[in-house]
Amino acid sequence: MSHGDITVFFLAVAILLGTARLLGELMQRWGQPSVLGEILAGVLLGPTLLGRLAPEFQTAIFPAAGPVNTAMQGLTVLAVTLFLLVAGMEIDLKATRRQGGAALIVSAGGMVVPFALGYLTAWYLPTVMGAEPDANRFAFALFMGTALSISALPVIAKTLMDLGLYRTDFGVVVMAAGLVNDLVGWLIFALLLGMIGQASNDMPFAGTVAGILLFSAFMLTAGRRFFDRILPWIKANTTWPGGVLGLALTLTLLSAAFTEWLGVHAVFGAFLVGIALGDSQHLEQRTRRTIEQFVSFVFVPLFFAGIGLHVDFVQGFDLGLCLVVLAIATVGKLVGSVVGGRLGGFSLRESTAIGFGMNARGAMEIILGLLALEAGVIGERLFVALVIMALATSLFSGPAMQRILRRKRPIRFQDFLPEPAFAGYLTAQTRYEAIVELAQAVATAKGLEPQLVIDTIWSKEQVMPTGLMHRVAVPNARIAGLKEPVVALGFSRAAIDFSAPDGQTAQIIALVLFPEGGTDSQWAIIGDVARTFANAHTREWALRVTNFTELRALLRVAADPDDEAGHGENVRPRHGYVVVGARPIALELARRMTEAGTDIWLVDTNRNRVDAALAEGLSSVLGNAQRDVTLLKAHAFEAEAILALTPNPQVNEEIVRFAKTEFAIPAGGAAGSEIGELSQPLLRQDVLSQWDTICVSGRNQWLRLNIETEGILDEQLLTTLTNGRELLPLVVERQGRGLLATLGMTVQVGDVLGAVVVGAAARADAWMLDSIDRAPVVEFDAIVPPDEYFGKIAEVLAGRLHKDSAEIKRGFIDHESFHPTILTAALGVPHMVLGGSGIFELILCRSSGGIRLSGQANAVPLAIALVTSRDERPKYLKFLAALAEVAQDKATLADWQVAGAGEAFREAVRIAFAARDAG
Repeated sequence: MSHGDITVFFLAVAILLGTARLLGELMQRWGQPSVLGEILAGVLLGPTLLGRLAPEFQTAIFPAAGPVNTAMQGLTVLAVTLFLLVAGMEIDLKATRRQGGAALIVSAGGMVVPFALGYLTAWYLPTVMGAEPDANRFAFALFMGTALSISALPVIAKTLMDLGLYRTDFGVVVMAAGLVNDLVGWLIFALLLGMIGQASNDMPFAGTVAGILLFSAFMLTAGRRFFDRILPWIKANTTWPGGVLGLALTLTLLSAAFTEWLGVHAVFGAFLVGIALGDSQHLEQRTRRTIEQFVSFVFVPLFFAGIGLHVDFVQGFDLGLCLVVLAIATVGKLVGSVVGGRLGGFSLRESTAIGFGMNARGAMEIILGLLALEAGVIGERLFVALVIMALATSLFSGPAMQRILRRKRPIRFQDFLPEPAFAGYLTAQTRYEAIVELAQAVATAKGLEPQLVIDTIWSKEQVMPTGLMHRVAVPNARIAGLKEPVVALGFSRAAIDFSAPDGQTAQIIALVLFPEGGTDSQWAIIGDVARTFANAHTREWALRVTNFTELRALLRVAADPDDEAGHGENVRPRHGYVVVGARPIALELARRMTEAGTDIWLVDTNRNRVDAALAEGLSSVLGNAQRDVTLLKAHAFEAEAILALTPNPQVNEEIVRFAKTEFAIPAGGAAGSEIGELSQPLLRQDVLSQWDTICVSGRNQWLRLNIETEGILDEQLLTTLTNGRELLPLVVERQGRGLLATLGMTVQVGDVLGAVVVGAAARADAWMLDSIDRAPVVEFDAIVPPDEYFGKIAEVLAGRLHKDSAEIKRGFIDHESFHPTILTAALGVPHMVLGGSGIFELILCRSSGGIRLSGQANAVPLAIALVTSRDERPKYLKFLAALAEVAQDKATLADWQVAGAGEAFREAVRIAFAARDAG
């Protein structure tokens, strides 16, 4: 290259890269993928636009031949090769193994149908599909089948992350299915290139096929193990991240050279290295990000922008062909994925969403099309149609999934923070003064009446203080006339007291106003403020900003979960659990999850239970979980799941629905109900109650089991691990984090399964629990007069004792008339002594309208009828004393009233007695 060639080369690269990055950022700001802007940069600088407006200048900067053109081609080949390295690293082979059959079925449906549709259409109607007159029909049909069956994993991953589905079972299945599609698709395409003689050597087609299959098998087995062993040595003996980067890029280029020599494109070798490298457990997330950023922000824009330099999108545009390709691609992928999803056990709604997710083609389709164009398999018209199809499917994939699944995208508070509403450091010394300053700032920004805002917020603040954890306060109110939420932000050197639950004063104060009619974003905005400034690094740097631009820059950095300063820790994926109902199993779960490094927040209306949890150092909140302020204190805005474990299944359902609606918690489980995405033994009402009783009676032990082989956690595996002992799995400890143990989850080598197991002997008073276990449950729907009530329980007892029901009924009524047995305002204990021996029977009774035990007495919602013989009188007296002790706790009796029917009611009573016994 001459002096002039070098000058033109650098000028061309600078213009191309700068324009591509600028338009890519612009597209991202508009909510579109950056690849759209990068391709648009090439369209503007290539023959499509600049070539028409200033052909001489365009040719001078981007010559079609010569040294500069050769250098540009080499640069773009390197760029696409490195891009396939990054794409391979995105693939999670473990996901396919974890999801097993479901992923394979979805993948098969999502590939076979569009492949068959594309192949057959191209074979029988090649002209309609845009085939060139001299095209090899078989090669063309094979390419079209492959091109219409692959998916774009990076686009799918980004969409799932935006919708909060990436780490769910649904997300893993979609990603695993896309992985299989891409592996098979690229393998077929690699063989296609070998078949049409793209190799520079004389290797026969059979040799190419054998070579690429053997090399693929080698990289996905021995290659993976090689990286797993060499990476620790590289990190220990070389500088970070240079050593790992050097190894990755060297092996990528060697692998690319080898597959090119085999007769397939170099990108396939890079793709295989990416898969093998990305599968290693020793490749840290920060290293992944370094490689990805190095490639994505320099090389990738050059490649996609370079496409437009060689293709005339105006001359090559064929509307009819574009519509045909788009229709066949979309229909094939949707039909195949929906069928596969249904066969894999997903609902029609979920299967349709999978179809739209898999339909995203993105950059992978464009790369495939470009390689086929260069190989002469397709012409420019079809390439343009494939590019448009790839962009269109990527653009509407996310919105379609969001609409079908009715998911909400994450809301960031800075989107509602106008520049005039950023007040910087406040002069305020008190809570009221701070509200005044921020209210005036936001009123100015939105044209509101300042005093109205001040009065509205202050009146609410006096009733319900808005101090949160981590020195943050969020005073808020609804304002008439406001059309959308608005945020004002200020900092305080004085550290103002907003009555935060952790007792700390507020340094960061965000005033939030909402429209009077309500908005779904209310708690999402407040939660995002709390979550953003929960990180100490972000708070520290926020208190240093001097203007609105610096603040926006900080918040953008804080949104990156991998930034080196650590700001992004506060916006890591949702973590931790909110557990409603601080009962024994919930306490055990909280203890073990906390020990394993996972956040657990307990919520209960019973002060004694909350105080007991707090005494153990467990995060607990007293309050009703159906109130937003309670869940706000329990950090519901950052929880990954909510478990409602109260005795009432209906209340549990309402709690989970409320939490998922108001705080967008991704997953939930309700005891005694099918609601939610979580499914494990502890959510079954009968199992939950049974183990609560075992815990409080002191008959339990904690067992930790080392997992030595990977497998699905099910009854068979549990039996193998525990030698058939009765246990309840609660926690899987994995790499410093506790996960909720669920049947169907995949445990891995090195995991530790924590479980409650029956181990200790029963206490001496176990006969009380046994009596409750045998007790019939009688329930009424309305107020019950004495005659009807005693007649019913006499009928039940007569069958159990083989006595005359009339005699039993008369005995109860006679005793009640002389000795009223209402123990508390909520509980009556009618009892009588029968002739005979060895008699001690209970009946648990409940009525929504109340039970009248005598003509004058008030109705009670609960009654425990007791019949005994004279020789069992000591038991009777001891049981009555225990019942009197239990009944002193009004919350316990309230739990009995709301417990589920039948077994759930009995277990609630049993738990109360077991807890008293344990105490």
